[in-house]
Amino acid sequence: MKKLFWAIWIAANASFGAAENLPLKVGTNTCLFLDDHFIAEQKGLTRTFHQAKPHPKAVISETEPWEHWITLWGSCFYDPVGKAYRMYYQSTLYPSGEPGISFRDYLLYAESKDGIQWVKPKLGLVEHNGSKTNNIVFAFAGPANVYIDPKASDSKGRIKANLYFLKADPQYNNAQGMALLQSADGLRFEHVDFMDPPPFANPDEGGFVDIMIVGWDSLKNSYFAQWRTFSQHKVAEKPTGKRRALGITWSDQITRKWSPVVQTLKPDERDDAHAARLSKDPDKPDFTEFYTMPHYVVGNHYLGLITLFELGDGKDGNGGGGLHFAFSNDGLNWKRAEPLRNAIENGDDPELFPNFAQFNPPLDMGNETWIFYSENNGTHGTQPFAKSRGRIRAAVWRKDGFASLNATDRATLTTKPLAHAGKELLVNFKTEAGGSVRVGLLTEDGKPITQFNLAECRPLKGDATAQKVEWAGGTDFSKHADGKPVRLMFELNKAQLWSFRFAP
Repeated sequence: MKKLFWAIWIAANASFGAAENLPLKVGTNTCLFLDDHFIAEQKGLTRTFHQAKPHPKAVISETEPWEHWITLWGSCFYDPVGKAYRMYYQSTLYPSGEPGISFRDYLLYAESKDGIQWVKPKLGLVEHNGSKTNNIVFAFAGPANVYIDPKASDSKGRIKANLYFLKADPQYNNAQGMALLQSADGLRFEHVDFMDPPPFANPDEGGFVDIMIVGWDSLKNSYFAQWRTFSQHKVAEKPTGKRRALGITWSDQITRKWSPVVQTLKPDERDDAHAARLSKDPDKPDFTEFYTMPHYVVGNHYLGLITLFELGDGKDGNGGGGLHFAFSNDGLNWKRAEPLRNAIENGDDPELFPNFAQFNPPLDMGNETWIFYSENNGTHGTQPFAKSRGRIRAAVWRKDGFASLNATDRATLTTKPLAHAGKELLVNFKTEAGGSVRVGLLTEDGKPITQFNLAECRPLKGDATAQKVEWAGGTDFSKHADGKPVRLMFELNKAQLWSFRFAP
């Protein structure tokens, strides 16, 4: 466990420190312009982080008696075996009707063939008010961390679920607390093991944890997880001064041998200032906690959507919250998109705002990138709880359109040396009238490559998310680059540039 942690730590920080001198390994993965990670020098460009547009149609709303304050405190992914999109979301009823437990959490299921039209099948698995004619998969368990396991050894374990059981469930080996389950069809699960929680790199950041969002890190060929940490502040919910914060951990297994949790992000004074809008008493504190953040691998990057938990006058259930964008190039060093704001525009209901996002990676929907999320009127609901509401819809970005570099006139950019695994170059761009984008190939030490330099590039015009670049020498530069690292020189004129990638 410690060996894996230090290997990740050394590799990540070595790449940060030596980025100017050593080629960056990009393979054929998408390269985004979230920061200057790939950029050696640029002139005349500005960066914009783009908010997603809410899809016009809210796909899941509260239509059944067992649905209340529904949240995408859960999962959504495409299952190539079932050839359908699967969604696992949460409903919370209060009071629970169970001694010693305040809330009754249901994990519910819906599916779709196109991501737009969703059905809630009657599963016959869990009883609610004397009937199993419902779409409930689990009761008194959450959150719905369900995913396809790329390391599954057989079909019966291809879909995994990491859940926190609020009470012992005899159907799942009397699981209570964190447990791992598996399923062949994504509906009928069996207990596999109990979760062995990781240690903390800094023990002072530890505390009670009831959430572990597990996923697959394709960049490190390992499982990784968002694990709750606690940061120290002058003001907090409890006298200890600890607030919820975010951490990350890796493992070659799911249930054990996790690396020590490293804290990645914590709330600051700007988050507290935003929470102050909820205040009704100037003598009481207003502050923010980071409730959770699913980790996504997108191309050569890690992305996250932070659920904010805001407490106006130090009170829970006041209706505050939000969903902010964060990113990392190594998994350990994280940044937040500036300016701080919701990553998704508000929908058509002024009382609801983006609040929770799917735990699984973004969905590739052709020329668009989708992330399903819930709009709610409070991260912990609102008081009285009967007034808590929620619905689920898709956030829609241009494909890989999280951030763009913008040129109002002529601008240039040269990348650092890139160790690629391709022979063609694809570019995600848009030009205005009279605008264009050109790209030149340079050697590692910055010399133009004959027949593939900037002057010999056919200008790119229009709007495309994966346009193949063509030079005087054609589109295939593999013979001329000879498998060696290259630099890219971009020239933009009245254009926006979102991403590029080398194609095999």
